[in-house]
Amino acid sequence: MRASLAVALSFLLLGSLTACDGSEEAEIGSTTQALFTEVPDFDGLSGFYKRIPSLFAPQGEITGVWLKGKDMPGGLSEGTYQSTVQKVCFLPGCRVEEGGYRAMPNNPVMGVAFISFTSAETRKTDYYIVDGILRNLWGQIVTMQMRHSKEQGLGLPFIVQRVF
Repeated sequence: MRASLAVALSFLLLGSLTACDGSEEAEIGSTTQALFTEVPDFDGLSGFYKRIPSLFAPQGEITGVWLKGKDMPGGLSEGTYQSTVQKVCFLPGCRVEEGGYRAMPNNPVMGVAFISFTSAETRKTDYYIVDGILRNLWGQIVTMQMRHSKEQGLGLPFIVQRVF
């Protein structure tokens, strides 16, 4: 309970610090809360992100991801990743995946922003739709709202927050 309250408060504080042109605002009583902005680019994406909360992640979805990449023209980002995924296994390291990622911002052709993760081991690609982002004062992406794109459709929205 305390952890979820702390996360909610940090989102409110981050949102109020990072509200800028293009962000949506909603009136809540007498306070204004900045919501996630669209994804015009993925500049400042590299870093380690943790799913909040990670305990209840569906099988096969990321619980944490380390992105090491570079910003590309057109707002793209690409590089390597190492992630932990939610799955039942008993061998050391069995929840870790590595490979390459590519992040594409909102554009008229695709209609959504997404990050694709291609496993180096299995060559399988997983897609995560990015519904919105929050940035810090230095332009780094600090929080993303995402959904896993599966064969059965889109998963439930969840939050990943930058740890460092």
